Amino acid sequence: VRAVIRDTVDLVRTQGHFTRVVLVSDVPEDVELVVRGDPYQLQQVLVNLLVNAADAVEKTPNPRVAISALRRHADPPPAHTPARRKDDPEGVDYSHRRRLAASPRWPVGDPETDSGDVVELIVTDNGPGLPPNMTEQVFEPFVTTKEPGKGTGLGLAVCARLIDAMGGVIRAGNAADGGARFSVVLPAEPAEVEST
Repeated sequence: VRAVIRDTVDLVRTQGHFTRVVLVSDVPEDVELVVRGDPYQLQQVLVNLLVNAADAVEKTPNPRVAISALRRHADPPPAHTPARRKDDPEGVDYSHRRRLAASPRWPVGDPETDSGDVVELIVTDNGPGLPPNMTEQVFEPFVTTKEPGKGTGLGLAVCARLIDAMGGVIRAGNAADGGARFSVVLPAEPAEVEST
């Protein structure tokens, strides 16, 4: 992951999007950041997220985009709450037999991992952020927050499918201090054990 981020940052810095945007990379050197997946597909996802962030801060004074990575323990999956009708007996889950509620389109929670850890890549910007009603929809095809003629709405949809194929999840939201925050969470490979 470290090499993919370094190569991606070098690549996008040469593009016109980043002539007046400060691009900050914060990737620790002392943490093992190894995932299973195609590095070129991961780079495609990161290029898309960084270019989108640069577009978002276009009219922002002192535009800033940051990319960071960390390794952390995977959060446990959220508890399953079955959909119920008011006359269902307590403790019985009939949701598999009824069309009560659609399952979420995108996975909720961290991906399953053999190592118990995940690698999280985070892209943030100091732009206006995502409209609250768009955070669940931005990964759908043809959904865009850009003005007409500036984007097709396919970039994030492709990113979501690439990350899903790698066994990971991608999330969109807004940072606590403003601006958009995109997070890519991938299963971490087990840490190498040094032999003595």
